[in-house]
Amino acid sequence: MLRLYARLLCCLALFAPAAFAGQAVDLDAPLPVDETIHYRVLPNGMRYWIRPNTPPAGKVSMWLRVGSGSLNESDEQRGLAHLLEHLAFNGSKNFPAGTLIKRFEAAGLTFGAHQNATTGFLDTVYKLTVPNNPETLDLGLTYFSDVAHRLTIDEKEVERERNVVLAERTARDNAASRAFNKQLLALVPGSRFGERMPLGDTETIARATAAQLRAYYEKWYRPDNTVLLVAGDLDVEALDKLVRKHFSDWQPVASPAPNHDPGIKPYSADRAEVISEYGLFNADLNVARLEPPRDFRNARGYREWLVHRIGRQIVNARLRDLILEGRTRFGSAWAAGDSSFGTTLVEVHARSAPEDWKTALRELLVEIKRARVHGFGDAEFAYARDVIRTEVEGDAFEEADTEALRWLKVMEAALDEGRRPMGAGQELALFRRLMPTITRAEVEAAAAARHAPERRTFTLALPRWDGHPAPTADELLAIVRAADAETVARLPDRQRATTLLAKDPAPGAVAERSHDPDLDVVSVTLENGVRVHVRPLKYKNEQVSVRITLAGGRVAETPANHGISEVAALPFKVPSSESLGSVDLRRILATKHFELSGRDTAGGIELDLTSPRHDLEDGFRLAHLLLTQARIEPAVFDMWKRQASERQANREGSVDAQLNDRVDALLTSNDARFQVLTPKEVERLTLEAGQAWLDGMLRHSPIEVAIVGDLTHEQAVALAAKYLGSLPERGSIKNAYALARTLNAPAGPHQALVKVDTATPRAMVYVGWRGPDWQDVHDWQVLDLAGRILSSRLLKEVREQRGLAYSLRARASANTLYRGNGRFRVSFATDPLKAEEAADVVQRVIDEFVTKGPTPEELTTAREQASLSFRSGTRAPAFWLDVLGDLEYMGADLTWVKRYVENVEKYTREDLIVVLKKYIRPDRMVRVIGAPMELPSAANEPAQNPVATIN
Repeated sequence: MLRLYARLLCCLALFAPAAFAGQAVDLDAPLPVDETIHYRVLPNGMRYWIRPNTPPAGKVSMWLRVGSGSLNESDEQRGLAHLLEHLAFNGSKNFPAGTLIKRFEAAGLTFGAHQNATTGFLDTVYKLTVPNNPETLDLGLTYFSDVAHRLTIDEKEVERERNVVLAERTARDNAASRAFNKQLLALVPGSRFGERMPLGDTETIARATAAQLRAYYEKWYRPDNTVLLVAGDLDVEALDKLVRKHFSDWQPVASPAPNHDPGIKPYSADRAEVISEYGLFNADLNVARLEPPRDFRNARGYREWLVHRIGRQIVNARLRDLILEGRTRFGSAWAAGDSSFGTTLVEVHARSAPEDWKTALRELLVEIKRARVHGFGDAEFAYARDVIRTEVEGDAFEEADTEALRWLKVMEAALDEGRRPMGAGQELALFRRLMPTITRAEVEAAAAARHAPERRTFTLALPRWDGHPAPTADELLAIVRAADAETVARLPDRQRATTLLAKDPAPGAVAERSHDPDLDVVSVTLENGVRVHVRPLKYKNEQVSVRITLAGGRVAETPANHGISEVAALPFKVPSSESLGSVDLRRILATKHFELSGRDTAGGIELDLTSPRHDLEDGFRLAHLLLTQARIEPAVFDMWKRQASERQANREGSVDAQLNDRVDALLTSNDARFQVLTPKEVERLTLEAGQAWLDGMLRHSPIEVAIVGDLTHEQAVALAAKYLGSLPERGSIKNAYALARTLNAPAGPHQALVKVDTATPRAMVYVGWRGPDWQDVHDWQVLDLAGRILSSRLLKEVREQRGLAYSLRARASANTLYRGNGRFRVSFATDPLKAEEAADVVQRVIDEFVTKGPTPEELTTAREQASLSFRSGTRAPAFWLDVLGDLEYMGADLTWVKRYVENVEKYTREDLIVVLKKYIRPDRMVRVIGAPMELPSAANEPAQNPVATIN
């Protein structure tokens, strides 16, 4: 809850023999340290950790971590840590106010994507991702050193930035965040957390002065309190020289102030608190305990963590089985342990419909008691160990290709725990030596102690409805007492299936084959009509990504069967088949090294598979199973119906959702395929109708497949022919459903004010125009450049100068499926009282840009940003899956990929003006503002019920 514990990275060859299994381990020996990371310290005390040779190629990611966040604020400083983070982008010795973003944009970087920062309870982290060249690395470290000890903190900039911070508070305000804040108060009563949320106190921010910020800055931004984390494709010694160049003159503090004690106290008795909040739509139930902090300094602490991890895995498997088999009223549930801030927070959480909270709580507590009283079976104990082993081996296999950002997270997690990361290979070796020594009885005893019926905090978050009082804390505790007293039976041990297919299918034949030598893409048509595109790509060693697209679904729906494709896609989201149900398939998948996910899209059903080569065929076996035997399970269907109804109820109170719905309605003539299901439509849909729709798609839908990764064309084609070529024959994917994919949008201008009954005092603004289709390559590429330039202008005008919004961006999106639904728009959250003003400013900035066009400098920067983004994208599988996964379905080809950089460099100022005038016209315009009907005073009231205790 406070901060999820990051999994330790495991390093060693995946199938190396377990040479150390069974050998004695010195449990008091310190954990080994990853020596691929270079740990260095400047004379002033600043540490810097460097991890070289990490992908993606040509990039370096850097985090400057200052070990102070909101918990170090005094009562008069609440919110200053976050405000100071904002000011770090608004004035320093080498980057005067207003120059930072432009200088980084000139290097091809994009604000928000390559430059960012976060403020938490414990730290403030500044983040950069830059190309690996001496100029940008020097620029990045110049900025970081300015942040560390050369900020100007000008009063004028404080005044300007406080409005941005207040706008951010508005943008982030919602019912879930308000409920979370109240829950946090209940979980750690009397601590510093509840009064020092990172976003801060509105009144404190409104009156903050430069002197106050400077006092916080000088006290906590110190060399001894700062660590520079760097990972990427870099030369260690070259970077070391730059670090010494920029940070050696930072002077240490003679008597550094210690960090404030968080003040978390152990629970002395069972306690409960009920939280009711306008805008919630589910019941959230939480059972929490506080334990001493975990100790990862030695093998004993790591072994203890493994013991708890096995028990948690078994409990979570039981909870998921209950849900998938429809034997409970909660729709999601999990157990977790989080070590942060000098304690361990142990939680068991569930979510249900509001009217089911009593039953759901009882069922959750009964399941915890079952584990505590009866322990675990041999089969589930063995299964839990297999699942954890699979995860550890998977991390180990991927270690050599771990990306820079993940390395930074690993290093940050180690810093939080006061250690250095474990070394490559050492953890897996330690795991293999320790796991055989852990017994089922030991895991059972640890689980029983962890879930003992004493010193717990129970929280219940419910929707608040006028005239319907929330239950009291005593009523909640009465249910707890009753559940604690129930007699529970031992759970029968359950064997699990291990085989996906009884027999592999006979391969199909290749009917047609072509090769694009420029991009090394091989395209084949199998005899059954399945279209396959293969693009070898050495992104990660032996890793392969696959996307299978079944065309149709939602695009073929009518108002009479609206939503049927959501039902049909359920077995792809929660895999289930005729021969293997969801519980069996989930258990098989948990011990495999591949990941499979499915979704229904505007144009069909997509199935994504990511796997190392050694498990890739099993991934294809599962895909074949679903493409031939997918079956909708009654429990999953019932769960979907509840969630779909909740989703609609949630949208009714959401300004964002209501605004987007109105925009879609205006731009598509109220096309039902763009509408969210109503409760009546949800109730009308049946499992039988969904299964019939799915069966039809499995038999007849055109299929297009992208296979991208570390394998040859021949290997990929062979797998596709065997597992996809054996499917029933189907028609061509090229331009399928073309007639259904053409929209006749009405002429504008369209303007609307959407008033929403919500307790969240936030408005949303949408200013946009109908843009080009995907096939209009020239136009959408030019509009993309225009959007990059306008984003920079709008940030300066709307955010920096006026403080009307926290985050906004001009975006061009050429819709790939529907013709006539391309869009060019700006959307953002703002204060309801400033929404009209903000929309007017956006329109004025865009109108001026359409008339005058970009400056030469702006156009050069946009070209560099676009080219850098494109080149970076083409190195990753996700880019090629997006391009090839529905290439011919969308009626496209690969010409634009080959010529993108060349074309971008050719587009001129005149091109931008011509294209902008083509689309930025009154008859193509949509302007919609969504706002609350009123600002209820109850929005910020505290929880209604006092805390109750059992002595």
